[in-house]
Amino acid sequence: MSKPPAPAISRNHQRALTSRLRALDESLCRFERWARLELLQSVLLAEKNTLSARQRQQILEETAHLREALAELRDDLGLRREVSGTRQAVAADCAFLWEVLIELEPRYLKNYGAVPDELADYLQPRLARIQQTMERLGRIVGEKRTEEEAAQAADRPG
Repeated sequence: MSKPPAPAISRNHQRALTSRLRALDESLCRFERWARLELLQSVLLAEKNTLSARQRQQILEETAHLREALAELRDDLGLRREVSGTRQAVAADCAFLWEVLIELEPRYLKNYGAVPDELADYLQPRLARIQQTMERLGRIVGEKRTEEEAAQAADRPG
């Protein structure tokens, strides 16, 4: 028995479905990462596995079913796959975090109460160092790639 043809869909509906289903797909990537015990461990952030082996296996099975459903919707409705460049993602995060870091300066922290001079003196050079490093990161990804780097990047998966 053949599958019935997909219904016609407007560009607006396509965009709405695509953006929301991409959010689901992104969550599935996180679920799979956790199910594979690929946990983040950093200075101020750590993930702890609280899933049993059985739960992790079931999560992988269910995410596979969800991916099949997403692929069907993509194919039937002509939804476009977004390919995100890592360089652009780093640049976007650096731009976003610039404002976040500015708001940590003592003059802005005053919005949360008086900032003792000792705390301001302590924070100022450390925040300046962090901001400078973030600026360097932004410049690194803002540089044009050489043809060799572009070719190497094209050969890498993802």
